[in-house]
Amino acid sequence: MVQMRAESDGQGNFEVPDGLDRRRAVSLAPAPTEAGALLRRRVLDAQADALLRRAHVLDPDDRALLESLLREGESLLGAARSRGVCTRTVRRRMRRLINRMASERFLFVLAQHLSWPLGRRRVGEACVLRGRSMRAAARELSLSVHAVRRHLAVVSAMCLAAAELTGHAAPPGGAPVARVAP
Repeated sequence: MVQMRAESDGQGNFEVPDGLDRRRAVSLAPAPTEAGALLRRRVLDAQADALLRRAHVLDPDDRALLESLLREGESLLGAARSRGVCTRTVRRRMRRLINRMASERFLFVLAQHLSWPLGRRRVGEACVLRGRSMRAAARELSLSVHAVRRHLAVVSAMCLAAAELTGHAAPPGGAPVARVAP
């Protein structure tokens, strides 16, 4: 098959010389999306590296999934097959995991939790860093759900105060901040 040259105007529009079939014309210039794809890939690589640096606080199963997909480059289908679940389940789990790890609340707890009292630290680690529900954290930590809720309210208030001091927006998706008496 003979390839015919089409000239680009630099905006992704191609002019085909008269008498040539537009459908068969091939551009010899690089595709307009190649530069964008390279930049997008670099950004995604930087985001993946940031997520992998934070993975040490996750549960072993979540950490293994994150590392297999982001570090080792395993496909969603391969990860689903190796875990015996459907692809949709792995995709949903990764989306929730990435959203949680990229949240302001997660970053705040990761940076500050070592300076907190033991009970608050354990609740912050369980609920925010490892993604446990209040009920599961209460069961795991041998606390009442009320105590877990109070600790999380204090964590949310501290996160909100830190966001206001630094000028960042309120943490997205965070629980509403409840007033807690000292």
